[in-house]
Amino acid sequence: MHMKRGRVIVICLLVLVLGGGVSGAAVETGEFLRWRQASGKVDAQIRSWGLERLLETISRASGWEVLVEPDAETRVSATFSDLPRGQALRRLLGDLNYAILPGVDGVSRLMIYETDLKAATRRIKAYDMQVGEGGAEGPKRIGNELVVKVKGDQDIEALARKLGAQVVGSLDAEGLHRLRFEDEEGADRAAALINEMEGVDSEPNYAVPRPTAPQSLPTGAALPFSLNPSAVGENGKLTVGLIDTAVQRDGGRLEAFLLPEISLASGDVLIPDSAPTHGTSMAETVLRGLSIAQEGGSSSVRILPVDVYGNNETSSTFDVARGISEAIKGGANYINLSLGGTGDTEYLHELIRNGSENGVTFLASAGNQPVTTPVYPAAYEEVIAVTAGDRNGQLADYANRGAFVDVIAPGGNVVSYAGASYLVSGTSPASAFATGMTLGVAEQNGGSAKIGLESLRKAFEFKQP
Repeated sequence: MHMKRGRVIVICLLVLVLGGGVSGAAVETGEFLRWRQASGKVDAQIRSWGLERLLETISRASGWEVLVEPDAETRVSATFSDLPRGQALRRLLGDLNYAILPGVDGVSRLMIYETDLKAATRRIKAYDMQVGEGGAEGPKRIGNELVVKVKGDQDIEALARKLGAQVVGSLDAEGLHRLRFEDEEGADRAAALINEMEGVDSEPNYAVPRPTAPQSLPTGAALPFSLNPSAVGENGKLTVGLIDTAVQRDGGRLEAFLLPEISLASGDVLIPDSAPTHGTSMAETVLRGLSIAQEGGSSSVRILPVDVYGNNETSSTFDVARGISEAIKGGANYINLSLGGTGDTEYLHELIRNGSENGVTFLASAGNQPVTTPVYPAAYEEVIAVTAGDRNGQLADYANRGAFVDVIAPGGNVVSYAGASYLVSGTSPASAFATGMTLGVAEQNGGSAKIGLESLRKAFEFKQP
């Protein structure tokens, strides 16, 4: 296990922690609560359900952890169809408040409370998961896959045939190949065979869940970031590789800072136009952090979006490694990773280590569970691990606080898309904020690409928590 220890520094900015939208689905005779994942819409036909029954239904259907204030009560009767999830929850919960907090390895938390989010302490229904040390979810191995590293000029196709696998992805420069087997037993047998071979190593491929999408807010469009693009010169060129979901282009202020996207997804990617993707929200958050660091004005920084999810609910440690490799090839000297999981692989660490040695700065989100369990890639020594703070600059209740954490940054941002406002919260925007502010320091220092924690501390006068 790779871990690091060091001083934690705090970025003191206004942080928003607001409510959002959740969904659940269950069908009973004559009554139901149904969320249609593709459209993000909710249907309901409910007559006099108690709060316990409602929340159990949501938890059972979504797999989310649900916490409620112990004394909260309501009776629910509602009939509607095709409502956006935020509006649906508002109808279902009446006067109760709620917030959705993104979780590590894709498990979100729905918090139900009357006046104070911290009062939501009673768990309604435990979700099924692997429990690791510290209470965090264990790494989710993709059972029928291995990532194989070969040395020299070995024929990977011949090796795959010998092992009974297909080569479904390669990073040739690093000698890495993603092999897929018929089943988990086949992968296990192959791993045992590889263990006896010279010049061949194998590791698991772990799932990296899709980050939680932004939540719609019942207000007008958010104020845009006060930053304009300036010309990019040959000297001091700063590019951040955004390893995330797809980034939308709507002709607005954000688009002027975007380079052509690199997509690692297979087939056509269906990008919604009704709400911002997580990638779009992170791109805008990077620029908002940059704008704050430079107090507006103009910037030559550019964002290189790298989509490692496509239409899938998960990516993998192998595809995150591919995304980093492609971003660096595309000229990125900063990498933002507003994603993560508990799967630790040497091949991803080695790629990051090599990038760091060649002047690339990495920042990543530390995870959204209040535990100390390492989250990767943030926990690697070469990565600036960013956790989330509240509006007072203190560690957010939901945020990871492990010894590997380096930075506390704002855990919320309101982004604007198509004339509406959306809240993105968690250590994902915290990482994006820190990335933007780090870029601001670099640009003020004449375009130096490599900025460390000590430079950040001096530039922003960070304080110890």
